[in-house]
Amino acid sequence: MKAETLREFHLVSAPFSCGISWAVSVLLELGIRTTHAEPRRYRNGFWRPAPDAPNADSIVPEGVAHMRYYLPLLHERNAFQFEPGVEVFWEHRLDSAREIHRPVILFTRDPRDAIHSLYQRNYRHFGWLEYLRRPDRWQDHFPEMFGLPPAETWAAWHAFWLGLESLTPVKVVRFEDSKLRPLETAREILGWLGVERSDAAIRRAVERSSFQKIHAAMTKTETETGQKFGVARRGKPGEWKEFMDSEALQAFGGPAAHWMREIGYEPATESLDAMDLRQLPADARLQPALQARIDIFRSHWLSGRVREAREQLNDAEAFIAQARVSDEERLWVATHRVAFDWTERVLGADQLSTATARAAFSAFQGFNSQFAQWPSVRQMLDERARGMTLVRSDVFGSLGLSASPMLPAGAARSAGPSGLGTPVLVEEDYKGYRLVGFGGRFYAVAREANDIDLSRISPEEMSSRRAQGKLFAGDLGFEVKEAIDRFMRAP
Repeated sequence: MKAETLREFHLVSAPFSCGISWAVSVLLELGIRTTHAEPRRYRNGFWRPAPDAPNADSIVPEGVAHMRYYLPLLHERNAFQFEPGVEVFWEHRLDSAREIHRPVILFTRDPRDAIHSLYQRNYRHFGWLEYLRRPDRWQDHFPEMFGLPPAETWAAWHAFWLGLESLTPVKVVRFEDSKLRPLETAREILGWLGVERSDAAIRRAVERSSFQKIHAAMTKTETETGQKFGVARRGKPGEWKEFMDSEALQAFGGPAAHWMREIGYEPATESLDAMDLRQLPADARLQPALQARIDIFRSHWLSGRVREAREQLNDAEAFIAQARVSDEERLWVATHRVAFDWTERVLGADQLSTATARAAFSAFQGFNSQFAQWPSVRQMLDERARGMTLVRSDVFGSLGLSASPMLPAGAARSAGPSGLGTPVLVEEDYKGYRLVGFGGRFYAVAREANDIDLSRISPEEMSSRRAQGKLFAGDLGFEVKEAIDRFMRAP
């Protein structure tokens, strides 16, 4: 198919439990090619010709293994005949924006429900309030970003995508509408795609994609595989009202409260009371020497001279490291540096001179400066201004062991007690391993390896123990199990 005849779209949602599988299921049921855009998982693509069905495609085996938790229809068939000329690419990724020509369906959910649902699925190895306050780095979707707690991550993610509206159309679809008026919501999505289907076909697709059907698919797959995944827990809009106290709701102030209102969710009173929207002073408040450096940086950046812009930003950082500057000036430069770094991580160096990069930078820098006085954003900016660097880790347990989100650049890890609390037993026995939550990460410790001390282990010992099959680490429980399974399958 020639590229010019193909209409392509993004279907994106934040990396929380947003119910996007409903939209994926509806589209596939209606014969619209919907591709899981995760290149690391599907090295040879997501689709292949169906072996026993002419002119049909099937999902590759690794896709079936992953998606049968979400998609009821995969328990009945894996052969699809699609309407030519349209394809939807879906994921939780930010780097989808590299394909800015694709209009965006932004599938969103009230963050109070979405974040709690993900917590219940994957993070119960530490407390709910601890989870709400813990900065995360999202290794599986946008590595080393944002270094913010969940509610702020949800806000920054939406600030990014909605900040691209000047370059590509963005349609917001709310999970709550898919529950309360699923037929109308499905028709709206089809209209956005320029696809027509009969009322009967839409009704059938919606019925076959209901929460009850998805929950049944999950339960059946868990029974067949013996692995709990928990992708369909309750699917109830407004569930947060049943359990969330005032202390938890305060975590949804500031950035989260602002972007909730932008999308149509009303923050709780406790969240609004916690809001602090004091912005950093305008550039005119900077001392002249620093102002000049920022002005030159922006001139280079807006003209697409990326190398010169980077050099000028480095010069501004060098200036604040040597001169007497205020905390606000230091933070102001940090908002630019962080936005520049995030933009490069998302789009790659090859797209930094594009209009997409300039829009992304503007969205990120605006977010950071608007909420610079919000505690978690302030901490993130302070750390960057002091030269702190993110500790890299591998979500699949192949590298690193860091449970602390930040360390000073070049600092050695202490050999003493970590101060990260007591390991929590999550699962007593998985194929000869204990699964333990510690410091916000999952560890699989061989049951006979009683000499491993997670609070003192060095990177070198971690690597050695992993090679021996004694210890694996990851951000999520099922990922650690995958590491165990791969080790056991290895010759």
